[in-house]
Amino acid sequence: MVTAGVVSTLLIRNREAEAVNMIDSLQDSFVHKSPNWDAWEATSEEDTSDTYVKIQTITKSGKVKDTFYSPNTQKYLKAKVTRISAFPAVKIVDGHGVFYYRSKLTHRAYYQIWLSMNYILHMVRVVLEAVLLVAGLSLIVGVALILLMSRRLTKPLTNLTKAARERAAETGQLQQSLPVPETPTEVNQLAISFNQLLTSLNDRMQREHQFVSDASHELRTPLAGIRGHVSLIRRRGTEHPEIVPDSLKYLDEESLRMQHLVENLLAISRNDQLQLDLKPLDLTELLTIVVANYQHQTAHKITLKLPKHAEALGNEDSIRQIVLAILDNAVKYSPDDRPIDITVVELDNATALSISDQGTGISDADKAHVFERFYRVDQARSSKIPGTGLGLAIVSQLVALNHAKIAVTDNHPQGTTFTITFRK
Repeated sequence: MVTAGVVSTLLIRNREAEAVNMIDSLQDSFVHKSPNWDAWEATSEEDTSDTYVKIQTITKSGKVKDTFYSPNTQKYLKAKVTRISAFPAVKIVDGHGVFYYRSKLTHRAYYQIWLSMNYILHMVRVVLEAVLLVAGLSLIVGVALILLMSRRLTKPLTNLTKAARERAAETGQLQQSLPVPETPTEVNQLAISFNQLLTSLNDRMQREHQFVSDASHELRTPLAGIRGHVSLIRRRGTEHPEIVPDSLKYLDEESLRMQHLVENLLAISRNDQLQLDLKPLDLTELLTIVVANYQHQTAHKITLKLPKHAEALGNEDSIRQIVLAILDNAVKYSPDDRPIDITVVELDNATALSISDQGTGISDADKAHVFERFYRVDQARSSKIPGTGLGLAIVSQLVALNHAKIAVTDNHPQGTTFTITFRK
């Protein structure tokens, strides 16, 4: 419709210009008492075959003197005329079609001209037909292309959805990765993202299963011992009272061990949902206070190598808990006559805290697992060294909550170094 409107407007304006030119040419041909119609038709640049003209000469007093008609004009003027109110210059004439009317008054004559608009209507109709034809063909071809492209786009997505539903039906099992289509790019990236999520969920599920299994094992051992000694006291406590003190001591130690284990399990569970309020703090001041209080609890000598001020971004309570857990670990696995060194080094955008002992050390194979829950190196599984295997797992959690990083390396010539790097 826009195209037809633009074409119609241009053609009508062109017709208006033709009417003006025709009137001008009529004035030029009106050199005698009557117009020379043959000369006008010959010299006119426009087509005059479907044009009707009426000229009235005017006297000096303004009265009509003579009236002249171009060929067939009188017959044309006798036909019934229907006016269009919205377009006063356009008239519908019975038996002739649609015409455009234009007039001009000069000092010599009054010119009236009617130009046929049938050609314009024909052109508009042709344009509309052409536009509709092109639109229809475009619609057919467009729909076909859209269907084709939609099938190509949705087929990989449909396959991906089907595979996701199949994986979702595998309740309680590790989820297999989804197929990754090469095209389209969006579905390819979506499948890769889904697989990354599945990998993360699988890893989490494996850790949770391992956690439950290890917790059950760790709880089962002291419970079995406790029940055994309770049964022993019941059966033989009266006849052999000498066994009671040893059994009570064992019950106290194992119940305390279970208490520590449950407390650590609760701490790990809380830390999974915890968010710490991190603030700038002075590590030098914090470590000085922590070590001063801890030194009274151990025979190990703890040496400090600290700058005057060491700024770090973190949570004071959690950093204190990290340091105490690593010190406890160092004390358990180091001889009493070996010192424990604490060093703080300021870097460009970070502060590194190192805690080094001269104990038994950790093998390279064990270094990759020391922060796992319930993991203890073989040498540490001796009953002489107490522990639940959760201390370093809690340390790893707290380090992550402080947006810091922890690494374990060898302390030459002997022992282990834990290094925590805090942001400033």
